[in-house]
Amino acid sequence: MQAAARSAASWPSPAPYEARPDGLALRKEAHATALGILASMDASLRTVFVLFELQQVSLRELATCLHVPIGTAKSRLRRARDAFEAEARHHRNRAW
Repeated sequence: MQAAARSAASWPSPAPYEARPDGLALRKEAHATALGILASMDASLRTVFVLFELQQVSLRELATCLHVPIGTAKSRLRRARDAFEAEARHHRNRAW
């Protein structure tokens, strides 16, 4: 088991977009997809998602901005993440 773990650890990591010949196109496509998903989300969920995930606002700051208890902010963040994930899954299924 340890030998397998060592050999798996020595595998090269996947190449970043920049190292691939089609990297720029993949990055643009991923960016456009993420923007489309965000645009399709309910505005209140999008706000919570963007503040926490992209702007890296702390949960306490998020609760303060929204004028809600931290528990409510956590609940809204969970719903926002679920909405983003569901839309991303839907997009992947359409792409295939």
